[in-house]
Amino acid sequence: MKIFANTVDNDTLTIVLFFAFLLLAVVIYLIVSKKEPPKEKMRPEERVLKMVEMPLEEKVVASAEEVKIEEKQTAVKAEPKKVAVKKEVKVKTAETDDQFAAIKYSYSYTAQVSLAPQASRERYLKLKQEILAYESVNNTISWREERFTLSGKTIIKFKLIGNILRMYIALSTEELSEVNIKIDDVSQYKEHEITPSLLRISGNTGVKRALQAIELLMAKLELKKDPKYKPSNDDLPAAQNTDELLAAGLIRKI
Repeated sequence: MKIFANTVDNDTLTIVLFFAFLLLAVVIYLIVSKKEPPKEKMRPEERVLKMVEMPLEEKVVASAEEVKIEEKQTAVKAEPKKVAVKKEVKVKTAETDDQFAAIKYSYSYTAQVSLAPQASRERYLKLKQEILAYESVNNTISWREERFTLSGKTIIKFKLIGNILRMYIALSTEELSEVNIKIDDVSQYKEHEITPSLLRISGNTGVKRALQAIELLMAKLELKKDPKYKPSNDDLPAAQNTDELLAAGLIRKI
């Protein structure tokens, strides 16, 4: 029994000693592990902080630059926008110094016929002589227009502006419906009450249409052509320049 007890005691002692040494090793390991871990075992967040962290001097410089940038941005926002204003500069030219620049002129009807293009003058003459070829029809020329009258009553009026001859005729637009040309009703104007229809003639086709309108008017008035009528050279005013017309008093300064 003593031998068995000694054996048990030796085994127990051995086990106790084994666990004692094991516990000691664990304690030593824990003590050692509490020291600063090696760099390779540092936490990721610590490594990131050390890499990003800037030296103090650099931080101060960066802060100063940020302050300057903010001040500039604030100044730009506070500064009002400048709107470009165009200044009108009046330049004195030779034209403004011309003593004749402000002078206006009044052109008589005769002057307008004299200065008109040759084609317009020919159209005017053809229509005028056609009207005067009818019995008892006369014409009078005023400063503004030419009137064709019958027993003192106006039946046709002419006004010439450039290459357009305006013929006012004593027929309504309904009476001229068969004439294929644009006809304006001007009866609302007092000066055209007797001659309410306006034909604008600027070409050979217009002349043909105007001749149709004249024929309709003469048929309404029961007028026939005078076999004794002979066209006159005086039916068309001579072509003159502005200086000649001024000298003749056909152009006036106003």
